[in-house]
Amino acid sequence: MDSKSSTSKESVTRTDDFSESSKKSPERKVAPSFAGLIASQRCARRLHKQLIEKKSQFSPAVEPTYRLLPDEFFDTRKTFAEVKGLVERAVANLRCFDPTVGPRATKVLSEQISKRIHDTGVGRYKLIVTVMIGEVKGQGLKMVSKCLWNKQSDTYVSFCTENSQVYCLVNVYAVYKD
Repeated sequence: MDSKSSTSKESVTRTDDFSESSKKSPERKVAPSFAGLIASQRCARRLHKQLIEKKSQFSPAVEPTYRLLPDEFFDTRKTFAEVKGLVERAVANLRCFDPTVGPRATKVLSEQISKRIHDTGVGRYKLIVTVMIGEVKGQGLKMVSKCLWNKQSDTYVSFCTENSQVYCLVNVYAVYKD
């Protein structure tokens, strides 16, 4: 009999330990209120409306034609002349390389090139303009890039110039988008 009573006391203490821990973190199941449901529906509607507005902002300006090749191909000679004129003018204004001015000059030059080329009319081509400005100190520079594109319709223009203090490398990629 003693063995039975001792096991029952142990089991009682175990359940008491469990019940004490449950008192520390009570679990309550609360039914959602009507006001809470209405508020969550309003929030969901507002988020859905914002999502639709964002999608409309990014809708394509030109509908897809499902053509594999453009009607008019990108004019690389005309683009090269535009890039050359802008870059030579910008590098002539840079007397010395300044790391604090370099990022801003790079951004401004790439935006000018992109705007000028878009103004000439690029049709369904997507332009990617990269500009690199660095200091000339007799160092070497090697650069490799890879692109996946259609050889028949996509093309690029590259121009590099330098003065005694600064070099500038510009690449303009024209990728045909359907």
